[in-house]
Amino acid sequence: FAAIKRTMGRTNDMNISALRAKSEAVLANQQQVLLVDDSPDNLLLMQRFLADADIAVDIAEDGLQAVDKVKRRSYDLVLMDIQMPGIDGFETAKIIKQNPAYAKVPILFMSALKDISNILKCYESGGVDYISKPFKIPELLARINTHITMSQLQNQLSDERDKIQTILNNILPQHYINQLKSGIQPQPELKTNVVVAFADFQNFTSLSQQLGPEKSISHLNHLFYAFDDITSRFGMERVKTLGDGYFAISINEHNDANHALKSIAALIKCQEFVEHYNRKHPEINWKLRVGAHIGNVVTGIVGYQKIAFDVWGPSVNLASRLQSVSGTNTVAISEELYKCLGQNVIVSSHDTYDIHRLGPLEVYHIKGLSDSSDPSIKAYFNNFDISKLLDSYDLSQGLIHRLFNTNNPDNPIDNN
Repeated sequence: FAAIKRTMGRTNDMNISALRAKSEAVLANQQQVLLVDDSPDNLLLMQRFLADADIAVDIAEDGLQAVDKVKRRSYDLVLMDIQMPGIDGFETAKIIKQNPAYAKVPILFMSALKDISNILKCYESGGVDYISKPFKIPELLARINTHITMSQLQNQLSDERDKIQTILNNILPQHYINQLKSGIQPQPELKTNVVVAFADFQNFTSLSQQLGPEKSISHLNHLFYAFDDITSRFGMERVKTLGDGYFAISINEHNDANHALKSIAALIKCQEFVEHYNRKHPEINWKLRVGAHIGNVVTGIVGYQKIAFDVWGPSVNLASRLQSVSGTNTVAISEELYKCLGQNVIVSSHDTYDIHRLGPLEVYHIKGLSDSSDPSIKAYFNNFDISKLLDSYDLSQGLIHRLFNTNNPDNPIDNN
């Protein structure tokens, strides 16, 4: 090592900026290492050995430059000297590890300092390993490859865990997930003052015959995408779909006084979206019926092969019956739900229906929010442009893209 260094010392007139430019150019699909050292000799020497091992090398000549480079580019490993002007390797590592965006990059320290206190500081500051100078190149390459491989495997496992968590979040409520992870069998739970809503398309059978199965399901998928967006923005959660039926609930976990109003706002927006969709597709005319009730329900999960969250109780049955008497431009709600809403909604009509197995029921057909409704909800409702939803969907990207898209809806209403 010393002999090679003396040989290379005769080429110290090489401009370090040329090395930097070369390093920038070769960073492609190879393993990418950031080499941090204030010695031009060490940079030139290490760059040569790592390049011979098919490792792409970027360089930083001090700690601040290293932090800046880590912010702008993803590296497989940082090879860090300890003694440098300005902030030393320990402080540089601490700064890197403080930011979650790039804290996972492994840091391998290299130094001539061999006392135990400095070695311990390497690990305390976030390093994964330490190698003392002078070192043997084969040993250094072995450690680099080992830590890069370990880091890549950890990142893959983390990505898989995130995907599994995303899928679970789309299947089960969070507290059920937490119980399952803890080895606890979730038990059925009684929930009070839950808004239960059912929606379906009155003319789905005739449209299916007109359009054919492939086109009709494509349209239905587009509509349900929008319903998922709309309901989630107002604090509702889709339980499941039943053919052309859509079943959603809103559990008032935070004792929100406007809980029922937000749910009705979501359901009215679903009707608005269908009207907009029909204008965009004049060759068809979807007729959405929506019914909603508020009351007590039992929630739980069923099955073990394909576990599913579900909701049961008379309130579910009543909401389903209300859907059957709804108009196509309003939301049919029960008297109990209307009492919760008061003067906050606009009623287009009020009728008594003889509901199958339930007898005569007072039904209110809601077409909008009144001026006396909560200003923040009314403002969000009025400013929510459902036409943008239609333009934002690219169904060619498929369910996987949609499911793992981490971007939250713009300006979701505060559900706390």
